[in-house]
Amino acid sequence: MSATELTLERFCSSQQMGTFGTITVAGATVYTLEPPWRGNEPRVSCIPSGRYRCVPRRYFRGGYDSWELQGVAGRSHILIHKGNIHSHSNGCILL
Repeated sequence: MSATELTLERFCSSQQMGTFGTITVAGATVYTLEPPWRGNEPRVSCIPSGRYRCVPRRYFRGGYDSWELQGVAGRSHILIHKGNIHSHSNGCILL
């Protein structure tokens, strides 16, 4: 796997349910879930919508391959991984 660029967009957000959006990469679109917006605070907030570079990275906690977003202002170690509810995320993007 190599680095690629993706576009992250949002369509709904609530403090109780989280932030819902889409990632589009290489012509494919998938749905996302993140924590609610909390000022881009590390580990508790979704990240700003935008275009980001992502690189392959092992999600050691989950034991599987994932992707890491780079270039998120004020943040690092933002992973894209599987999950069902926003509390499964420590500031990462869930698919």
